[in-house]
Amino acid sequence: MKEEKILKLLQAKNKNLQLPSGMGFSIEDKTLTITMKEKGMIANMQTDASAFEGWAICLKAWLPEYISEVKIEGERPSVKEKSKEERHYNRFLYRLNKFIEIYHSWASTTDDFNQEIKKIFNVKTDLYINVPRQDASTGATHCEAQLERAFRKKNEGSYCALNHQLPVRIFSNKETKETNAITPGGFIDIWGIKDDCLKIFELKLPVNKEIGIISELMFYVNVMTDVINGKIKIPFSSEDKSYRSFGQLFKFQKNKKCKKIEGVFLADNFHTMIENKKEEVLQIINDGEFVSETSQLSVFFSFDKPNVNDYCPTYLEINKPKKNMTYKECQKRRQLKLLKNADGIFEDAKGCGEFDNNMYPYVLLPKDSEKNLFAGIRCKDYDCTKYFENEHISWWGERKSKPTGHLLSSQIHCLNHLFALRKDDVAIKAIIENATGLKIKKVYQAPIDQEDGFISFEFVCKNKTLLYENHETRGANCTSVDALVYVQTTDEKNLLMPIEWKYTERYEKKNRADDKTVKDRYLGLVDEKSNLKEWSEEFYYNPLYEFARQTLLVEQIIAQKPTCGTTTIKADDYVHLIVRPNENKEIIGDIQQFKNFLKDEGKKRIFEIDPQDLLSPLKGNDDYKELMEYLQTRYWK
Repeated sequence: MKEEKILKLLQAKNKNLQLPSGMGFSIEDKTLTITMKEKGMIANMQTDASAFEGWAICLKAWLPEYISEVKIEGERPSVKEKSKEERHYNRFLYRLNKFIEIYHSWASTTDDFNQEIKKIFNVKTDLYINVPRQDASTGATHCEAQLERAFRKKNEGSYCALNHQLPVRIFSNKETKETNAITPGGFIDIWGIKDDCLKIFELKLPVNKEIGIISELMFYVNVMTDVINGKIKIPFSSEDKSYRSFGQLFKFQKNKKCKKIEGVFLADNFHTMIENKKEEVLQIINDGEFVSETSQLSVFFSFDKPNVNDYCPTYLEINKPKKNMTYKECQKRRQLKLLKNADGIFEDAKGCGEFDNNMYPYVLLPKDSEKNLFAGIRCKDYDCTKYFENEHISWWGERKSKPTGHLLSSQIHCLNHLFALRKDDVAIKAIIENATGLKIKKVYQAPIDQEDGFISFEFVCKNKTLLYENHETRGANCTSVDALVYVQTTDEKNLLMPIEWKYTERYEKKNRADDKTVKDRYLGLVDEKSNLKEWSEEFYYNPLYEFARQTLLVEQIIAQKPTCGTTTIKADDYVHLIVRPNENKEIIGDIQQFKNFLKDEGKKRIFEIDPQDLLSPLKGNDDYKELMEYLQTRYWK
């Protein structure tokens, strides 16, 4: 039976199921053959391409009428000796060896793989596990790491020992140096000793629902089983044994106190092939012979839930060490303190929302994401989300149709400062004059908006024609200005004022712009009329890439006077206003670097200002009292 037929059988039971592309599948005479590819044998074991144990067990659970036995085959990958890839391959061989030993009644592999296994993991080889040489970091940057710490804090009273991030690496010598490493480094998420039981937890957040959780936990349980049984030895370096509670684990093993090892799949949600067949999957796993019949040790697995949404471990982030924090870290700390206060400006919103395929305490849950916006722009007369919907603007972040829950979003920061002003030309005139020193006669209606107002957010204008870009979607996939105001000065000049808004951004030279894209679109626009001296190498990286493209856009609008929406923009000149916090020294340095690539006339058109200073003319204005109090509490000094 070919892979296509296997997939049809699965989808007949659940139409959403898929097979991974990183390995091959076939069934003949009720034997499932999984063909490993080179990538899978040298990959992280939780990835689909590598997690053969998980796929074998789940397919047996879903297709018992078609699968009785499983065979793992493949060709040895081409890897260099002592390389990272060889160590990954060695770990694959260890996993494969354990798999066919534990499930010998139905699992097998090829003679070639058996020979490879014997070369490394034969009975005469002394194997050693590494010992932690320091405690785990007290700080945590993402939700899974924080949840580990929170789970430990919540449950440590029920255990003789409970700790996290236990290093698990196999060595060929008791001197656990890199040159003696057989497998790559890895860490047990959480482990504990409770009475006579060693518990090994593999923790996953709700956003991580890979079948690889089975492969990971089986590997860690198998290694610790070998440690407890003495097949993998502990180096006798007593000075190292106190870190991460390892001393207690050492005594537990040495004094032969361990009678049970329990592997715990710790997650609120699992892959559909696990979630919908939990009993069957667990039965298959636990039917394996993890130890010999004469052993007094029992090994088994279970499912449990950390209940992520019951508590978000924000206090761990708040309690990180205070020394030498960046501006971003300071603001993150500030937002988390506000979020922890249930009666505060975030109302009853909860953190641990999803961002960039992970979960973070400083990201609101999807149901709460609109509470990232000032309440005054969530009302009928000033409905920011309705404005974005009506103007077909894309939101920044994970969900393009809704505000991001990320508390450090500069788009949200910009809207919280400016959106409440968008229909008040008097207030806009005041803050612009304050920021630039210009004398403004009139603020024009926003040129591209359907709704009445004086500020366009996520401004674009004929980008396909003016900049040769492929898209003109406001806020996505093209040159888009955070906000734009169109004004007339007292000397009758019409000025475009693009407003670029920065909050906690820190940029590194990553994700260089494509040479062909630059050549086809922007390079030819940098001529003698442009305020850019040239297209510098620095312009290939953000934020200078953003600044340069915005400059070219407004220059082209001034030169060609296009009709955007229903308005023909007849601007005479522009002023580029960059709003950034005074404390964000990195972005201030980036702006100065951009100025260095401008002609003298271009430099005169750049104005920088702190957001609090920008809105200072509104102090004492009763119409904006609530807004100013909100901004003071949430962002300002």
